Amino acid sequence: MDLEGISRELKRRFSRRTELSSRDELGEWNSTVAALVEQVDAPQAQAMRELAAKLSLPLSSYTLEPLWSGVQQIVRDVIAKLDQGLYDERLTMASKTPRVPQTELVAVPALRVPPEVAKVRLKARIVDGETLGIRCNSIRSETELEALRRDQQAWHEYNQTLLATLFHGGTFADQYNRRSGIVVGLIEHDDLHGQLESLRASLLDKVGKLGSISEQVDLCDPPAGPQPPAEVAAVDRVIRLCKRFPAVVPH
Repeated sequence: MDLEGISRELKRRFSRRTELSSRDELGEWNSTVAALVEQVDAPQAQAMRELAAKLSLPLSSYTLEPLWSGVQQIVRDVIAKLDQGLYDERLTMASKTPRVPQTELVAVPALRVPPEVAKVRLKARIVDGETLGIRCNSIRSETELEALRRDQQAWHEYNQTLLATLFHGGTFADQYNRRSGIVVGLIEHDDLHGQLESLRASLLDKVGKLGSISEQVDLCDPPAGPQPPAEVAAVDRVIRLCKRFPAVVPH
């Protein structure tokens, strides 16, 4: 296949990435696209395969997202170079150094509230999200699905406001709102079962991101100034109640 044909086929494959609906389809897509990339840029193909291999692991959507973004960026770069005529069919690319996309490290934001308060509030939202996910198992009609979708949207919007209340800046809000490329490929369904699976995947994605944010609370700078006595007392009461009546989430 000549360079023009490789470019045309890469563009066609890349445009269909949002149609992927399973890990098997994702694996096949990665394999086919990597083989095309290898014909013009072997190091980039190897870098893509290394990222793609990690996509098959049982990782959280928060971890999978930068991997999937890296795969897509490699394909975009190769297509751009093909369009610019930067590849020569007479040249071997084996000696070139692979350029693997780097994930930029972002500093965690400072807290607006004491860390104990942030953890309690985030935990409550995680539990509520898990409860919404469990409701997916009992949906039998479009009416019930619409009711669940409204509750999910209200839960999501509350989470957005809560993150702005708990943390300075928009770092964690951006992490929460960023959609996983893999999840995007699972949401285009018209039947009831498909829509439920889409909603469940979206809920799991957001719950996972809230969990990741909660784990990073201890890395955040505490709020400036003394902690209000009333808030301290409120947090202490919540913690004591949680210890006395531990939440049991059904599975």
